[in-house]
Amino acid sequence: MEQENMEVMEQEQTPVEEENGQVPAGDPADQPENEKTFTQEEVNKIIQKRLDRERQKNELRNNPDEYIKSLEEREAEVLKRELRAEADRMRISELESRSNQVQPVEILNYLDYSNEEAMKESFEKFQEDIVRPITREIWKLALRGKAPRTGGTVDPDRGIKDAFKPKR
Repeated sequence: MEQENMEVMEQEQTPVEEENGQVPAGDPADQPENEKTFTQEEVNKIIQKRLDRERQKNELRNNPDEYIKSLEEREAEVLKRELRAEADRMRISELESRSNQVQPVEILNYLDYSNEEAMKESFEKFQEDIVRPITREIWKLALRGKAPRTGGTVDPDRGIKDAFKPKR
């Protein structure tokens, strides 16, 4: 009976709180080994960065014109990224639909990203004025070969030999 009482008491025991309301640290072996510790200087830098961010936010909120301007700038940047991604999808789609075309990724640098309509318009204009004519010229050059020779025997590997022949 006495042994049962001892077991119940051990199970019911909870950590004793100290006067300041904290649980004693206990055995240092129970502490995690990989716990990151910061120096006072690192903590001060982290706090200073957060305070600076909050001060900037408060300054912007106190000056509604600047706050609205900063929001519009961020919104314009997000819109530009979204439109650039859409233009890249259009470029890839154009490449897949017309496999004989050249679609360099650099065309994305020359498009107007002010709004969706302007982006699509500039994409189409770039396709018409630059990409398609270049592609046509590339194919004309590729399909144009040397004039066939008359007489003699036909060498089936002649085209391959000529392609690897050094230019004079």
